[in-house]
Amino acid sequence: MAWRSPTIHSPTPAPPKLIEAIAQFNRGEFFACHETLEELWMPASGSVKEFYQGLIQVAAGLHHLQRGNLAGAVALVRRGRTRLEAFNRSPGGPSHGGLDVPALVASVDACLGPLEAAAVEGIKGFDRALIPKVSLKRFGAERRLPSSSEATEPD
Repeated sequence: MAWRSPTIHSPTPAPPKLIEAIAQFNRGEFFACHETLEELWMPASGSVKEFYQGLIQVAAGLHHLQRGNLAGAVALVRRGRTRLEAFNRSPGGPSHGGLDVPALVASVDACLGPLEAAAVEGIKGFDRALIPKVSLKRFGAERRLPSSSEATEPD
């Protein structure tokens, strides 16, 4: 099954901090993404707070993966996926700031199964290409934020 990038669909733009966090996530800067999302999570309430906490947990889990802590990665990605799925079923779901939560959950699922297997087999058994990416849709045109290998150096 091919991995599919989650997208943002919304006439209302995503909050700037969410766009920043998505860019960090796509560059593999999961700790920075976690920190940026916390700025959105702290003042949030209700299902939106759960949405941000789910994203934070997925990002933190992937940070654990980068550091070789497979048990921590699996636990956090699993908890984050559960929160994102709960948000998807809530009255506020299935999107926030236009983020397509069902597509994100599907991408996390595509990552989670092999990640759980790698926790048993060891890190070499995990295909890092399965780490989810997030795309943005703005004004009808899709714009994928660059990954770390595509990012350009600042001026």
